[in-house]
Amino acid sequence: RANTLVAAIEKIVGNSVPRSACVATRSELCDDPCVGPIVGEFVRALPPRFAALCDAQQRLAWAEVSGLAHQLAGSAGGYGFPEMGRVAAKIEAQAKSNVDVRALARSIAMFGTLCDGAVRGISPDHAPSS
Repeated sequence: RANTLVAAIEKIVGNSVPRSACVATRSELCDDPCVGPIVGEFVRALPPRFAALCDAQQRLAWAEVSGLAHQLAGSAGGYGFPEMGRVAAKIEAQAKSNVDVRALARSIAMFGTLCDGAVRGISPDHAPSS
């Protein structure tokens, strides 16, 4: 899955995402007894949500990009990924203003890198069942 996510990012922004940037990231709340058990569900939902964000960007559907980013900004922080939440909030703001397509693409690429890190960081306790 992680390689698929990186491939999707590269499709959108070219090969400007260094693979070395794709490091495993664990949620700050993964050990929390209430939130920890559901962090894996959030992380497993990131690839399709990121794909929807990229699709909206490709269609120049800025209101949709803004709405998706708004949802991700709130949920990412709530699941213990504050940097992901900040980047999603930046995407939301960029999509609402006069869109600088290149800057927005860079922000979306960064968000994708953070998603990839979260996918790589799922602990065995939170890994998807096969």
